[in-house]
Amino acid sequence: MADRYMERRDRQLGSAGQRWQSIVAEFRTALDNDGEYAGLLKAAQEVEDAEQRRMETLESKAATYLSGIAIALSVLSVIPALFADEFGVPKPWVWVAVGFYLLAVLYLLAAGYYAIKARRIEPLALPSADAVLNLAREGRRETEDWMISGIARAKWNEGALVRKSNRLSASEGLFVRGVALVVLAALVATLARVCAE
Repeated sequence: MADRYMERRDRQLGSAGQRWQSIVAEFRTALDNDGEYAGLLKAAQEVEDAEQRRMETLESKAATYLSGIAIALSVLSVIPALFADEFGVPKPWVWVAVGFYLLAVLYLLAAGYYAIKARRIEPLALPSADAVLNLAREGRRETEDWMISGIARAKWNEGALVRKSNRLSASEGLFVRGVALVVLAALVATLARVCAE
């Protein structure tokens, strides 16, 4: 839902250049004309640093979920072996365990899909040497210009970070459900083996 809202907002603002100019203009009109920006410059830098740390955290969490999903899927591959004909497990037990097994695989695959979407590269505005050089070439060496550039980058990245966060949240929920179903499938398989003996 939030993803759709942000995508619609971005489309309304037009091209990337128009969107950037809109963000810069928004901050420029919000500033006082007294030129005392030391506090705002520090706040802008803190916001930009926090957004960068947030992005790195989201990326590493998504990678962790992908690893966990791979491990869970490999554990799931053992469960069908528990139902080999040599154990003589009753068919109703087999169907219950297979149902949990298939649901677990679906949940884990869906969790992996959202984790991959969270790690997908999106157009982020990051500080670069070229951006600093361009500001200096334009003769824009004032604190206000540097501050607006930093805070505009953080504002530009908000949508992408919220989308990453939403996708990671979906992946987390699906992963937990998938793991719970893995446990249920293993319990049913174990109970079936015990009852068959």
